[in-house]
Amino acid sequence: MRKAAVVCASVAGLLASAHAAGQACSPETVNTLEASWGKGTDALTGATDYGFPQAQVPALLAQLEKYLVPVKAALADPKGFELKSHKLVSYEPMVPKGPQPHVLVVELRDYKCTGGAVSTSTEAAGEAEVEVNRLARLLGRTPVKLGGKEVFQLAWAVGEVHGHPLYEVPLSATPGISSHSTELALLLTRDGKLPFRYVTRAEVLDYLGQQLEKLRKDALAKAPKPKSKKKKGEPDPELEAALAKVTAPFDVGLARLAAVRGGLTAEELALPASVLPGALVAQAVTDTWSFTDPKADRSHVCTSSCRHGEQVVTIDPGYLNKALPRTAPQFLLVTFAWKPTAARPDPALRDAFFERLDVAALTATLR
Repeated sequence: MRKAAVVCASVAGLLASAHAAGQACSPETVNTLEASWGKGTDALTGATDYGFPQAQVPALLAQLEKYLVPVKAALADPKGFELKSHKLVSYEPMVPKGPQPHVLVVELRDYKCTGGAVSTSTEAAGEAEVEVNRLARLLGRTPVKLGGKEVFQLAWAVGEVHGHPLYEVPLSATPGISSHSTELALLLTRDGKLPFRYVTRAEVLDYLGQQLEKLRKDALAKAPKPKSKKKKGEPDPELEAALAKVTAPFDVGLARLAAVRGGLTAEELALPASVLPGALVAQAVTDTWSFTDPKADRSHVCTSSCRHGEQVVTIDPGYLNKALPRTAPQFLLVTFAWKPTAARPDPALRDAFFERLDVAALTATLR
């Protein structure tokens, strides 16, 4: 009976969509039409490029189909839209041969009234997604590596939903720059643990110091050196002054870094850093960023109570259970976005989606 009910519901959705297309309408009534559901085209190629067995792809698709149930319930059939779902299994794992990313996408396409008849937009106005084992939407890539590990810029933390962290995405690798502010992502993990580790203030200061030392060394190697008129071993003030001029900007930056470190306690140095390290190397050299009062600089240094800033992280491989099959869902990222070109973006619909979302049912699938 349950299988038959699902089939009937699917057929009913298709009939509703067919009924809406071509139906008489007016600009005032088109947004009041009942929602309809349809099926898009799945993207199944690409997973095997990362060593994922083709024979296991159906297991990923079946899993995503189960996630469609809570997503449908949370969307609650918004009027004025055709909703189409499709699945993606073509992404690169977070770590080599790690859990395979797979994604459920539900597109919201506006009904339009064209020439007095209903039609459907060719492009989605918004999307709801469940991303399994994939963090790419949440983390912006940077050119920085700490201890050989790639550093990512974490999306802006904007609060919690049902006790789980909510972020604003997407973002670029430039602090304070976001493509748009209408996309939110809810991170669901095992026992509230995170699949990434925050980079600390101490690590950022170490990185900046290493970069400045390297730049200083390179500048000395490339600088033209006047021929010394002194005998070997004798002091040469003229040569020393020329070299000091070359290293002065870097020495200033290093001194300022030392002042920052000296002004922080061990506990403060261990706090998460809210800064993109690569961007600050040039700033430390050119003296365009003040290190004199890091405690007051909320735009770059995050306190323990900071909830809204561009913190930087590295992937924590310890979160991933390597004993599990690659099909196992180890964390979920549930997103809802209105595209910047959307004719009628509705933040209330987006927010209601997260409030209605059955987070307990979703987290219960994690392994």
